[in-house]
Amino acid sequence: MHIVAGDLYSVLIKMRSNLIMQAKYSSLDVVGRTVVVFEKKNFVPMHNSHFQVYYTFKPIFMLAEPLMLASAFFMFFVACVAYIHIDLSIRK
Repeated sequence: MHIVAGDLYSVLIKMRSNLIMQAKYSSLDVVGRTVVVFEKKNFVPMHNSHFQVYYTFKPIFMLAEPLMLASAFFMFFVACVAYIHIDLSIRK
């Protein structure tokens, strides 16, 4: 058994391999999510084995995207209300 541990994750795998940590960004990501990449040379089907990844995740990060969307809709609503109440006519 080979155990690799970092500050937010630990990986339990039966073979030696290179592990690379990457940040993957998707839509509305500010921080990105951590991705563990396994690299192994001369890999054959006999090397197939199960692995386990344990990680810690702060639940507050689950609220980031919904709060960003809600605040964007709110700002759009406020901008629409402000635009309706502004008098842009040249003559009075």
